[in-house]
Amino acid sequence: MKSEDSEDDDSDDDADDSDSKTKPPRKARQLASQLAFFDIIVSTPARLLHILSSSPSTLLHQVLHLVLDEADRLLSLDDIHHNTVTSLVSLEDAGRPADEGRSFLHQVDKVLEACGNKGLRKACFSATVPSGVEEMARSVMDADVVTVRIGGAAVDRESSNSPLPRIHQKLVFCSSEAGKLMEIRQMLGRGDVRPPCLIFVQSKKRAEELREELAVDGRSVDVVTGERTKKERDNLVRLFRTGHLHLLICTDLLSRGLDFSAVRTVINYDFPSTTAAYVHRIGRTGRAGREGWAFTFFTHEDAPYVKSVANVMKEMGEKIEDWMVGLDKPSREAKKNMKQKGVKRESIDTRPKKEKRREQAKKEMIEASKRRKRMNDGGKVGYGKKEHNNDDE
Repeated sequence: MKSEDSEDDDSDDDADDSDSKTKPPRKARQLASQLAFFDIIVSTPARLLHILSSSPSTLLHQVLHLVLDEADRLLSLDDIHHNTVTSLVSLEDAGRPADEGRSFLHQVDKVLEACGNKGLRKACFSATVPSGVEEMARSVMDADVVTVRIGGAAVDRESSNSPLPRIHQKLVFCSSEAGKLMEIRQMLGRGDVRPPCLIFVQSKKRAEELREELAVDGRSVDVVTGERTKKERDNLVRLFRTGHLHLLICTDLLSRGLDFSAVRTVINYDFPSTTAAYVHRIGRTGRAGREGWAFTFFTHEDAPYVKSVANVMKEMGEKIEDWMVGLDKPSREAKKNMKQKGVKRESIDTRPKKEKRREQAKKEMIEASKRRKRMNDGGKVGYGKKEHNNDDE
């Protein structure tokens, strides 16, 4: 059985439950009644807790094995991880208790509490394990915990794993954002990019901008972000896996979890915010014994953060220029800002300024019209909604 977060999961059920604010949607109650009949459950912590809220407290007492995939996120208290998830799926819209969204660790703690079997065996999997997360993992494990490492040795204290040895990595300096666009076009023209190729950027807006630029060149390219519906995302992934789509632009949404065994090239168009993000991004290629290629663009603004990635590459035997590993480490505050906000970058859009201003003005007019409509409709009773009855007070 597989339980996934989806925008469409409980939409029909919410309409059937007049008191949906006080009890879970019908689908959650149905799933809860069926869980005992399955041998394996695959779920996000929040979704599992949502289902358990309408089931007996002993439902998971027979569970023998608990596996935490992407453990570096599930056992982290970092707020940015929580913000990433709640931006993709709203806990409130899904009808879940608000306190379930505090942090992944808070959710995992509740799941562990629900698994009442004294013989429960736990396992954690992750491509990167920061020291703080490793300590947290050991605290939830049994005393006889065993650590298994596959791949490279420790790079530094922030990351205990490095990428697979079959990935050929290269840092590419571009003087500006315009230089990055020129570089990727030249790489595509020279045949340096072996499709299928994943291209990572730091925001959804930049993903759309880059798609438009490459589409103008006649490239087979599309974008997958959290704003796409589940059906649209699944369709894009299917086209990408079958070779009908050569270039797929994405944010860090796709740097984890999805297994694209045939991806040959990864391009970090925007420099990754952390070493762990870098490892997870390029880990989409070089899988199942295949060779992979990873190119990482960086500008003057990214220079303070190059050293950490250069160290990863050097650990894997790549030739790195001495000045890269000799750079000073960024301050703790700078690293925090990079992780939470990223580098402030110019737009990828190369259209004339006059055309950009005209489109921006059009967008502002549309938004203003929507606001006026919402204000005008604010006091009206919509179709299919119950009018408020003062006699009930």
